[in-house]
Formats: sequence, structure tokens, C-alpha cells
Amino acid sequence: MSTPGPEQEADLAQALRNFVPGSEPLATELRTSQRVLARVTDGIYRQPGSALRELISNAYDADATRVTISMDRPRFDRITISDDGMGMSPEVLKHLLHNIGGSAKRTDTGKALNMTSEQDTNLSPKGRPLIGKIGIGLFSVAQLTQSFQISTKVAGDRFQSVARVLLRQFSDATAEVDEDGQYKAGRVLLWTEPAEDVENQGTTITLTSVRPQTREALRSEDLWHRVTAAAEGRSKQAPMFHVGVVESARPDVQTLVNNEYERLPWQPSSGSNGAFEQFVTAPLRALEAGRRNAQLENIFDDYLRMAWNLALSAPLPYVAGHPFDAGADSGIDFFLVNGRSGDEAVTLSVPPEKTLREVLPFDAPDDPAGFEVHLDELSLKRPITLAAPPPTSAALQRPMLFVGHYRTDYPMRAIELSGGPLEFSAYLFWTPRLLPPEHSGVLIRVNEASGTLFDPKFLGFPSAEERRMSQVLCEVFVREGFDGALNIDRESFNQTHPHVVTITRWVHGALRQLIATHKRLGKSARHQRRRHAADDATAQVQARVDQVWENLELDGEPPPVHFGAASVSVLPGDRGFTWPEGLLGDLSGPNREARKAQREEIVAALTQILEAYGVWDSIEPLQQAEMLKALYDVIAVHLK
Repeated sequence: MSTPGPEQEADLAQALRNFVPGSEPLATELRTSQRVLARVTDGIYRQPGSALRELISNAYDADATRVTISMDRPRFDRITISDDGMGMSPEVLKHLLHNIGGSAKRTDTGKALNMTSEQDTNLSPKGRPLIGKIGIGLFSVAQLTQSFQISTKVAGDRFQSVARVLLRQFSDATAEVDEDGQYKAGRVLLWTEPAEDVENQGTTITLTSVRPQTREALRSEDLWHRVTAAAEGRSKQAPMFHVGVVESARPDVQTLVNNEYERLPWQPSSGSNGAFEQFVTAPLRALEAGRRNAQLENIFDDYLRMAWNLALSAPLPYVAGHPFDAGADSGIDFFLVNGRSGDEAVTLSVPPEKTLREVLPFDAPDDPAGFEVHLDELSLKRPITLAAPPPTSAALQRPMLFVGHYRTDYPMRAIELSGGPLEFSAYLFWTPRLLPPEHSGVLIRVNEASGTLFDPKFLGFPSAEERRMSQVLCEVFVREGFDGALNIDRESFNQTHPHVVTITRWVHGALRQLIATHKRLGKSARHQRRRHAADDATAQVQARVDQVWENLELDGEPPPVHFGAASVSVLPGDRGFTWPEGLLGDLSGPNREARKAQREEIVAALTQILEAYGVWDSIEPLQQAEMLKALYDVIAVHLK
């Protein structure tokens, strides 16, 4: 790998320090350290939010306490990202521009440039574990624009450095190579401006030429097109909350949606923290408003989903406290797991006025502190809570929290084969109904940050327990190791890396312990419910349904059954069924409500038993209703 010599870097850095305001800007080429990284100008990230996530991580590594992102919504013509981190000196800026993919973090060069701690190059100057490592985070904005401006200042300097970057679209056929074999990824103009406040510090990145496809994504144009486009006589339902719709050809013109220009999930007068707290309750409010599917993609537009995912990924405190700080009064049962298949989870007793953290046999991670991210009027927090779920028909209503810790130095492997020591702690949260459903799965945090969302497959967990797994949320907090397992975009892992293999085995073992505990407690709850309801006809019917599910060793609970829809509706997201009221037959005449309740009880029980035996899987919804009607008619002969 070829890099610019120190003299070449020092010359440009010194010229920038000696720059006379008003002079012609200095010019240089943007260079990459490896050919493959020239593709950063094509954008290596999947979504606009991924680029913002990387800039937030850069600010964190620079010891910032606050990041402010302004998105110019709903038009998204201009995006600004500012932080109060230590800023970049001319020497750091020069190194950055000439070494994309050759990060100085975690190296002696980073120590010399004051980018890392003098004692440990894996830490920031003030001691934060570094998130970035390969030096392309800043240029993740290539996903959003082909030109941007950096304004940066170090405390004590009487000037701020400005760099205007024009990125080239990479092509194997047109790629330019300099005399050192480096690939030219763009053109840069640099100058300085007098500082208004000598002690001020930080970096601001301004995007004014936002890519058309980026604007389209942030404006949710594809979503709104599907809302208005007819499909089999129906239109996709508009999201419950959105930031507004603009006309593609005339972005200065907003479009009314249900007589509103925008519908935010928070009140404008709530303040940044209050607004985010209301934002997090949106899935529950959607459920209470009658939306059967409370998935984020159904209730939010793309901008709001991006805000949610940014809040999930950044090293931020939890909106309602860290899961390890849950107390005895939280209404949660606690268990300790060791990640070994075949072992049983151990019940953890939390005394009154104490928290889970205080009784754990390991050092659990704390809420990250000293770092804020503000996206427009939202003060982001991790949108994960252990709040009591809405009522369900499940036998177990009380949530359960399973916690554990693991460390290995791989004593039988050389460090070249093991990737070094690995240490992590984790929790698995089971609740009868998980909101939003997208939080079902496992999310791995490295140094409190994550580039992935929840993996609903739980790292390939070999089980058909889909219903129960949809009720489980798992977070893994890596304290040491795993960096080498991350792919270049930090949104995926090298599945064969020893650290990934180890965490996968541990999570799978912990899941088996959770499942075994849930089955044991669920069986006990169903038996108790049957004993207490021996003389109640309704309870006897439900007890018989429970017994069928128990005998078949099915996971989860019988799905809820609803009535009153205009047509048949099968709701896999809710694991439920909605049948038209007409299926119950003629309800006119005296005692209508009593007869209606009886018929609903019978049809619901039939639905749940047929579901237990897998009958519905191969039958269309209309045929399901016809079969149910026929079965009920046979039973009804003896009810008259």
C-alpha cells in the first residue's frame, strides 16, 4: 500500500496554516489507500441513514458531546451535520484527504496527530473506545452527494479550515492513478477563515447538492407512489405518521394527506426529549387505534424510520433506562443464563429497592453518557423499553429478562486464528407482545454502537419456534473483541470469524434456556387456569384448546380470534384471525348478545384447534371461512 510521504503532507498542512484569507484556495486530490476503496465514491452503504450513522460515529470518536443534524424536511435539499468534537487540525485534515481507507485511528500515527489516547491507541483522546477503524466514515456522504463542504476547527486556533470536496464517480475504465499508485477519488479545494471564537472547536459538514435518489428516498417517494397507486382494487394504507409529502416535479409544493400537510407522532410543544418519548410510543398508539400491524414500515414514512434506526445504532442512553437497571418493582421475572445448551436458566431474586445490576455476578454495561444526538427537533435515545405489554390471550403475561456474560481468551488458539480475546454481556427479553415487531431478533453492539438492525433469525437459530421467537428481543454488548469480524460497511459480519461463531453459539444456547423456561412456566400457568375454571363452560372450552397446544408441544399461545370484519383477514404479524360476523349466522331475535358470545366462543376454539394442527397453511382465506361455517353449522344443529 502506497501513502503520501510525510513531507508532502506537511507542505500542504503548513500552506493551509499560512493561508491568507481572500487568496486563491489551495487544491489537492482526494486519494484512496486501496483500489477497492475508491468505490466509496459510489456509496457502499444501503440507506441514507447509514451515512449519517457513520458521521455520528466519527463525532463520537472525536470526543464530541453533541451532534446536531438538520435535514431540511420534507424537501431534503440541504443537510447539515455539526458536532462539538475536537475538530481537525490542518495535519489531520490533510491525512484524511490523502488516506481514505487508511485510518490513523488505532495507530501510532493517530497518537501523533492527537486522534487517539497517548496511552492506548484503541481509545479516543478522552478515553472513549473507538468505533471507527478504516477511515471511510467521513466519505460515507458519497451515498448522499457528490460534493460537500467541511468546516473544522481545533480549540486554540485562530482560524477554521474549510475543504470543499468534489467526488468522482468511480469507474474501472476511467480511474486515475497518481505517481505513487494511489487512486484519485476526487478534487479538493482548501482554505481557512478567521475564527470568531478562538476556544471554539468542532466540525460541520454541509451537503447542498444532495443526490436525486437520496432526496427521493428521504421524501418516501416510492412509499407515497404505492399509497396512491391502485393494486387489485385497493391502495396501500398511508403511514399513520409522516413529515409531509412534496410533489416530485415541484418540491416547493406540499400535498395534503387526509387534510394534513404532516402528521408527526409528537406534539410540536413537547421539547426535544418529550417529542422523542412520544415518538417511541407510536407503535403502541397505532395498535390502540386499531392498526393490527404495528410494524414501523406500516406506521412511519422513511424519514421517521430512519430516525428510529439512527437512535438504535448510536452510543446513546435508553429512552426509559438501561435494561440492566430494571428493579424488583418492574413487573419482570429475572433469570441468569450461561449460553450452554442443555443447562437451565437460574432464577434471579432482586430485593425490593434494588436493581438487577446490583445482584448480577458480572459487571454489566452502563447507559452511555456524555453524548447527545439531535435530529431536527428530536433528541435521540435508544428506542427500547421494557414497558408492560398490551393485554394478550397468552397464558404468561409477566415479561421475563434473561441475562448473561461470557469471556474467552481462546487459550488453545494462536491470536492470528482466534482474533484475540472476546468478552460480552447480553440480555434476552421475552414479552407476550413485542412492540415494534421489528425489535424481534438479536442486535450486537461493539463499543456501544451498532451498524446492524435486529436480526430476526437470531444468527441462524435452528428452530421452528417462530411464534415464541417473535416475542424475544436480544442485545449483545461486546466489551472486547469482534472488531475484526465487522465487514467494511459495519452492517454485516464475517460469519466464519471465531468471534461471530462464539457469540452465535452463546446466543443459541441462551435461547434454548429461555425456551425451556417459557415452556415450563406456560405449562404450569395453563394447568392452574384449568383447575380454577372447572365449572365455567367458557373456561372449559379454552382449557381444551390449551390442552391441544400443550399435547402438540407447540410454542407460544393460541392466536387471538376477532369478529366483525367486512371480509376475511388473516393477520400473520399479530398471529391472529379476523372473521366476518356473517360467519356466525343469523343473530336476529331475542338474546342476541348471549347467542353471539356463544357462537364466537365455538368458532374461536375451532379456529385455534385447526391452527394447532396446521390445517390453515394450505387453505385460502375464503375457503377457511367456508370450512369454519360448515363445521359450525354441524355443531349448531345440536345447540338449537
